Amino acid sequence: IRYKAARPATESLADATRRIIPFWNVNIVESLRKHKQVLVVAHGNSIRGLIKFMKNISNEEIIKLNIPTGVPYLMELDEEMQVISDRYLGLSEEELKAKQESVANQTKVK
Repeated sequence: IRYKAARPATESLADATRRIIPFWNVNIVESLRKHKQVLVVAHGNSIRGLIKFMKNISNEEIIKLNIPTGVPYLMELDEEMQVISDRYLGLSEEELKAKQESVANQTKVK
């Protein structure tokens, strides 16, 4: 509710990325430095934009990134907030691949 007025009815990945990066730089980084662990919960394009920024993923590659809903994604960072490692939690490779394919197929016309 707090961000409802700041969020448009529709938003591209570029829009979401431009919106989330300042929030990352001010709020999330500050919390990480203070608490060492932070849980980020967001919708698809916000999380994709954040991952794109944090991992320096190209526009061409980000299109291939299919993030399954409700699957924890752990990122470990160094002191400079650079990604050391990242992985999904709680799923086998087969389960993860099936969920990612499901996300990829959401926009396909049947």
